[in-house]
Amino acid sequence: LYLGHVGQNLIEWLDIVTKGANCGWNFYEGDQTYAGTPPTNFIFTHPLIEYSHTSSRVCIIGGNVCRGTRWPALNGSYLYADFGSGEVWALQHNGTNVTQNSVLFTNSSAHISCFGIDPSNGDPLYAAIQSGDNSIIQRIVGPIPFRFSTASNFRGQISLSAARTARTTEIILFSPAPTSRHRRQTGRVLRPIHSTPAAISIS
Repeated sequence: LYLGHVGQNLIEWLDIVTKGANCGWNFYEGDQTYAGTPPTNFIFTHPLIEYSHTSSRVCIIGGNVCRGTRWPALNGSYLYADFGSGEVWALQHNGTNVTQNSVLFTNSSAHISCFGIDPSNGDPLYAAIQSGDNSIIQRIVGPIPFRFSTASNFRGQISLSAARTARTTEIILFSPAPTSRHRRQTGRVLRPIHSTPAAISIS
C-alpha cells in the first residue's frame, strides 16, 4: 500500500505502509527532523522518496498503481502528482528499492485532487478541480515508448527518457454546473516528454 504523505512546512513524501512501520511524524517531516526527540527504541521507516516545496510544489496527491493494457511499459507503476505544480510522476518499486520515479507530464492549471481507474479498461484517470467551477476528470492516454535512465534529479528520483512521440490527455467529463452537458475533448502535449516535464494545452 503506497501512501502520499502531505507534509507540514517543507517536505512532501511517499511511504509504503507495512505492519509495524513508523513513518516518524512528528519527529520527522519526510527524512528531515521536525520536532522532539524520538524514544530510544524508536525505529524510523524512511520515505521511499521526498521532495521540497520548490518549483510550485506544495502538496503531494497520492494515486494508484497502473495496471491497464494501454501502457504496458508503465504496468506496476504508482502514479501520483503535486497539487500545486501539476506534475504527474510514475514510480516503480521492486520490493526493496525505488527503481524509477519520473515526471510523465505537467498540467500546472489542473490542481489535481485525486486519481482513479476506468473499470472498463484500466486506464488511469485524474480529477482536475481547476478553478472549482470548471472541474473535469481526465484520462491519461497515448503510447509511452520509453527507456529508463539513472540520472538523479532529486532524492529518490530516477529520470525517464522518452521517444519523440506526442501525448494526449482526454477530458472524459466536464461539469462546471449541474445543467451543463457532458462533452469530450482532447489536449495535446506541446512538446515531447523527456526527463523534463511537458506542458499540456487543453483546447
